[in-house]
Amino acid sequence: MLLFAVASVLGFGLGGGTPTSTMWLVVKFGLLALLLASLVGELALMVWRLASPQRPVRLGHLDSRFHHEPLKASTIHSLHPLLDVLRAHPALREVRPAEFALDDKDFVHFHEDSDGVFADVRLKEGRVHMPVSSPAQQGEFLERIDRTLEALERRG
Repeated sequence: MLLFAVASVLGFGLGGGTPTSTMWLVVKFGLLALLLASLVGELALMVWRLASPQRPVRLGHLDSRFHHEPLKASTIHSLHPLLDVLRAHPALREVRPAEFALDDKDFVHFHEDSDGVFADVRLKEGRVHMPVSSPAQQGEFLERIDRTLEALERRG
C-alpha cells in the first residue's frame, strides 16, 4: 500500500500538476530510490528463500509424522516401571527417552496432553493410540505389545 502511494506521488505529484522546482525533484528522486530499494530487497528475499535448501525434519529412521514434544521429567518418572519392561525386551531399542524402535522403525512413543498420558504403538492392526495413565491401562498396553512381539518372533 505504501509503495502504491509512493508510486502515485511520483507519477502525479501532490495535485495541481507536477512541480518542477529543484526541491520537488530531490523529493521525487528520493522516493523513487526508496521504492526501487524496497523492490530490490523483496526480490532478493524471494530469491534467497527459493535458493535455500529445505531441511526436512528427520528422526533417524523413525517416522516423523508421529513425533511429539518430549515428555516432562515427572511423566517419565511416573512411567518408569512401564519403560523398564520395554527396555528389558531384546527386540526393542530406546532411541530417545520414552521412544522405542523395532527393526529401526518407530514402534512406540509416549506423549501427554490434557486428557492424560498416551502411547502411540505400531501393532499388527496399524498404529494404535492407547491411554497409559493408570496401572490398568498400562497392563492392557503391555499385553497387546507382548502379543505383537511374540507373533513377530514366531514369524521371524
